[in-house]
Amino acid sequence: HGSPFVAFVWKNLISVGQGFSPRIWLTLAISAICICAAFGQSANAGWGLMVTIIAGMLLAWTLLLGPQFMRQDFRQDLAQVDLLKSFPLPGWQIALGEVLAPALVLAGVQWILLLLALCLLPSNVIHGLTLWTRASIGLSLAVLLPALDLLLLQIPNAAVLLFPAWFQPGKSGPQGIEVSGQRIILMIGSLSALLVGLLPAGAVSAGIFFLSSLAIGTLASAALAAFAAAGVITVEAAAGIMLLGRLLERFDSSAELNA
Repeated sequence: HGSPFVAFVWKNLISVGQGFSPRIWLTLAISAICICAAFGQSANAGWGLMVTIIAGMLLAWTLLLGPQFMRQDFRQDLAQVDLLKSFPLPGWQIALGEVLAPALVLAGVQWILLLLALCLLPSNVIHGLTLWTRASIGLSLAVLLPALDLLLLQIPNAAVLLFPAWFQPGKSGPQGIEVSGQRIILMIGSLSALLVGLLPAGAVSAGIFFLSSLAIGTLASAALAAFAAAGVITVEAAAGIMLLGRLLERFDSSAELNA
């Protein structure tokens, strides 16, 4: 008897998580904390540095390639568009529910990797790496990463609604070497759209950093700039969700999928 939107997001979250219940997420978080505590007390900083590098590489992978592999959104539900449109929800809520579930899963994985990387990074690797520095960097990235995930997930979802013939589900979709050109075009288009989306956030955060660094110092200014960038990206993501909702409402599956 809850909200239809909450039920829709929860259903998608279960589908994306594929068995990752809240208990499993809690177990992963506690395991990460225990690993941090164990390596943090170790005299051998080499192990901590190695785990930090691995966690950092996985974190970068989830940010750059994660949205391409988390396809439990319009890319997977293209054949069920008519069913989605029959839900008692406006188009923007359906679009938000489609991208919010994979964004939450990606953010959860990234937060655990971020915790490992920051806790296990030896202090002698970076000069002045104090507890306050770690906390400031961690809090800034923890706010910025989910906003980036939400923005990155909207790009392929907008593409699937604009060019559905390139995203036919199942074996009926385009296969073979001829698809490589389409994927290259989509990759270039996605990178271009991401760059355009990040320009306003970069300009605002740079301005706030240089203005505030004179008064509150470099570290606090960097954190404030990261929060400002996350706010701008979130506003852009909200506008993108409204656009996805309009595209969904105008989508005619009988004409687009059977063309």
